[in-house]
This record gives sequence, structure tokens and C-alpha cells, in this order.
Amino acid sequence: MCYKWPMTTTTIRLAPALKKRVAKLAKCSGQSAHNLLLELIDAGVTRAEARADFVAEAHSRLAEFEETGRGVPWSEMKVWLEARAHGEKPTLPRARRVLPR
Repeated sequence: MCYKWPMTTTTIRLAPALKKRVAKLAKCSGQSAHNLLLELIDAGVTRAEARADFVAEAHSRLAEFEETGRGVPWSEMKVWLEARAHGEKPTLPRARRVLPR
């Protein structure tokens, strides 16, 4: 991973045991502890952003479902998923009102 200058400075305090673990990993990977920490922070932030996007999408879909009451019953979706898992190409079940009005 390549970071472009200028970069801001942030100080973090590491427990001695964690600092040793970082140094050991950095040595094994042939990079500096600084670069290893940059990569680890970047990966963690990327993962947290993806999780936040996933949760936001889930909330949005739940709100839409609660508003419209439309969806595919689990019994039908399960059959469709199992067929796909076995290499079949079944027709996707159609969404319809599944919640009472």
C-alpha cells in the first residue's frame, strides 16, 4: 500500500505486549512497524465502513418491507437457495404482500 504525502501525525499509545507483537509481525513481513500499522488501520477502517454500509442497507430494506409488506416467504426462498447451491437455475420467487394490512 502506498500513502501519499503529506500525512498527518497521530500518536497512539500501545501496551508493551502489543508493541512487541507488532514488531514481530513487521519483522516477519519485511516491513517497518509504521507501515504495518498503516496497513492494519486501513484494513480495519475499510472493514468497518463495509459493515456500516451493510447495516444501513439492512435498515433501509427492513423499512421498505415494513412499509409495503412485500417480500418472499422463507419457505420459498429456501427452496430457491438450495436449488442454486446445487447448480440449478430456478426462477426467482416473486415478491408479494406477506404482511397483513
